[in-house]
Formats: sequence, C-alpha cells, structure tokens
Amino acid sequence: MNSRSAFTLVELAIVLTVIGLLIGGIMAGRALLSNAGTSAVISDIEKYSSAVNGFFTKYEVLPGDMKNATDYWGTDSNGCPTSAVYTPRTDTCNGDGNGQLGNSNPELFHAWQHLANAGFVSGAFSGVTGADGATDASVGENVPPARVEGAGFAFAPYLGNGYAGDANRYAGDYGNATLVYGGEDGTNSLTNNVLTPPEAWNIDTKLDNGLPGSGRIMPFIGAGHTNCAASATAYNIDYDSAACALLVNITN
Repeated sequence: MNSRSAFTLVELAIVLTVIGLLIGGIMAGRALLSNAGTSAVISDIEKYSSAVNGFFTKYEVLPGDMKNATDYWGTDSNGCPTSAVYTPRTDTCNGDGNGQLGNSNPELFHAWQHLANAGFVSGAFSGVTGADGATDASVGENVPPARVEGAGFAFAPYLGNGYAGDANRYAGDYGNATLVYGGEDGTNSLTNNVLTPPEAWNIDTKLDNGLPGSGRIMPFIGAGHTNCAASATAYNIDYDSAACALLVNITN
C-alpha cells in the first residue's frame, strides 16, 4: 500500500493561495480599522471647530474666555477661579474676556464646560484642571474623550498667529483657540502619541495641506514625537506605529 509523504505542487499552490488570502484579509481589516479611526478624528475635529465657532457667533466671545458665563449658568459653589472639585457640573467661572483662550481661571477647561452648558457639545465637565497642574487634561472629566482608548481632545494655551515655534511646536498660525488631539501622558497634558504618521498625514491632507510644518493642522515635535515627521514638509509615512499627536487651529 502506497503512502504519500509530500505535498504535490497543486496542493502547495492551494496552501500558498489560502495563506495569501488570509494575510490579505488581515491587512485589509487593519486598513479598514485605520480608515475608520481617522474618519472619526476628522469628524470630531470638524464637530469641535463648529462648536467653538458657533458659540462665538451666539455669544460673541470664545468659550472659556466668557466674562459673564456665571450670569447664564451660575457660579461654581466650590470657588472660582481655581476650584479643585473634579466632578462634572454646570455651575462655572468667568473668563477674562481678552479674546484669547489661556490658562487663567482656568479657561482651557471652562471652555468645555461652557460649550456643554450652551448645548454645543454633549457631556458634562468639571471645568477645572486635573490634579497634576495647569494643563492637566483628564479624559472624561475635564475634556471629552476620543474614539481611541486613552485619547481625547483638549485646548492648548494661547499661541496665536505668527508663533515663533519652540522645542515642541512648529512656527505657524495657531489662532485664538488651538485644539489638541492626543493621549493622556500621566503628568499634565494630552500629548501622548495616538496616530501613526500615515494616519496623521491622511487627516492633515483631508482637512489641510498635508504638510506637518504649516497650515492649520500640525503635529507636536521634539522629544517623544521624533518619528512623526521626517521634516516640516513630509510626514514619516514609512513609520507604522503611533508617533503623532496633533495641534489644530480652529479659530482665526
């Protein structure tokens, strides 16, 4: 009785074909997930940009910078401007009304509270900094979450137009309110990388000019972000791990 001890060429071809189909399916699945993720980020950036500009149209002031916010939503019973009670609530504090979204009061986090109170975004927010300092963004507490675990959206302290740049940011125009998309870093900001360079490039291309060092969308640079952009004119699109967090000018 004869026994077979090896695959025929036809059988090997079938096996290789099946393996190829499996690999192709996995890669296609990863691409679909990545595309869905970037689409969600794009949708949220547009949503929050519209919310801030809609708020400005209605009240003629930026959320967070509003000098008479307590006339609408009551005064924070825990004290203004530096209450350390982290539970979400509607009673709030006033901004200084200087036309810039800055650290005072702290405007960066009252902005989300004012937007929610006015019905421009969903959710409820504490309106105060987290426990780790002036720019401590705690996802789900004082800033809204993104659709990536540990990621969220915050506001950066005022940078303005014609910003000269520094170790963490390109020179450029950041407007009066700059949206940050990133992950919690465990200390005092929302700057951890959550996007791969191809994903960041995709978002930048769809909403801006596709260049990391100019326009209304720019990534953080410097320590921890060196793999995001190869230069001011090109994302490092051959790098396929999380390396980018974004800064977005949502007001002029």
